[in-house]
This record gives sequence, structure tokens and C-alpha cells, in this order.
Amino acid sequence: MPKRKAPSAHGPNKRRAGNATGDASPPPDSGVPGGAMAGEREMCAVHPSKEVNMFCTREQEFLCASCLVGSEHLEHVEEVVEAEHACKHVYGALQEADKLLAEAEAASHLKVEECTRAMVALERERRQAEAREQQVGMRRRMVQAAMEE
Repeated sequence: MPKRKAPSAHGPNKRRAGNATGDASPPPDSGVPGGAMAGEREMCAVHPSKEVNMFCTREQEFLCASCLVGSEHLEHVEEVVEAEHACKHVYGALQEADKLLAEAEAASHLKVEECTRAMVALERERRQAEAREQQVGMRRRMVQAAMEE
């Protein structure tokens, strides 16, 4: 069976649940950490001979038993779950992130609309100022012509 290395246990885990199309739906629960295919084992990047079997929900990292012992994860061991249950935690975090992203996107659309309205108003004011400038120039020429007569 092929072995895959888990992301480093000493940094943020960039792996996300979902499929190749970017869909955030949970992957099939294979019971294998990190969404590895059935029959594959995910090995620890720090301890390559150890299988990843835990997940830290605070740090969003997969861990082996050796990573847990003597690490900062012991300070929040209540937030370490079996890797087969990690999918639920990651999916929940992705759903929350998706909700926040949708809210930010809606807010940015409102800002774009506000900026567009402001640009239209500024363009209208620019045209009005140009028209006034032309009127002032025309009156100036009329006054100069009248003074020359």
C-alpha cells in the first residue's frame, strides 16, 4: 500500500476538506486521516514511521502519538480528536469560513456599488464644471469684445 506523508505537525495545516473542484462538501468518511484513499495510510511528516491517528482542532493539524506527547498540544488535549472524526471539525470550520466569505463578498459588492455611484456623481459634477468653465470663457470673451468697441 502506498504511504503518504501528513503535513508538518509544526505549522498550520493547509489541507482542506472537499474535492478537486473546490466543493466544500465533506469527503466520503473513509475513516482514514486527511481524506486519504481507502487502503492508504497517512504517515507523520515529523515521525515518518508513525501513522497519523489524531487531529488537533485548535491548530488544524494531523498528529501521531509521538507528536502529541511532549508537545504544546498537551496544553489543549481536550481539542485533540481521533483523526477519523477530523472531517466533521474541518467541515464545520469550512462552513463557517464559507459563511464569513459570503458576508464579506456581499459587503464588498455594496462598497463597489457605492463607489460606482460616487464615480457617476463625480463625472456629472466634472461635466457641470466644464460647462460652467465654457460659459465663463464665453462671457469673458463677450466682455473683452464689448470693451474693445
